[in-house]
Amino acid sequence: IVKRMLEGFGTKGYIANLGHGLYPDMDPENVGAFVEAVHAHSRQLLNRK
Repeated sequence: IVKRMLEGFGTKGYIANLGHGLYPDMDPENVGAFVEAVHAHSRQLLNRK
């Protein structure tokens, strides 16, 4: 999902965020995995240029 999201928006003018915040029942590991995936896929897109 993250890869598709980033490829759709491109490398300029977007901010990937967690929406309207975190809920108490969210697994912190899943939140961390989202952030790590954004960083990893962003680097890949930027390196293609």
